[in-house]
Amino acid sequence: MFYGDLLVANLVAKATGKPVEEVIMVRAKHKDWAAVAGQLRLTVSSLSTAARKAEEVSDLAMAGGARSRRQTGEQKIEDLGNLKTVNRPGG
Repeated sequence: MFYGDLLVANLVAKATGKPVEEVIMVRAKHKDWAAVAGQLRLTVSSLSTAARKAEEVSDLAMAGGARSRRQTGEQKIEDLGNLKTVNRPGG
């Protein structure tokens, strides 16, 4: 597992209310995060969007300094919790 996987696992855990350890175990059973999203009833598009925003926040943090960068990063962090779930019949 790579750092990016840990970031995504934390996003999924936050969105589903499941412990991150459980999310990591689900990931170990599936070949990719899309399968994990399906298993945990998250939309792949919302997971993808959250991962991109998290990457942007990380890039901003690595770039350092300017106040506008920090403000943009703070807004993106607030947006990370907006993963959408899938409503499935019978589940």
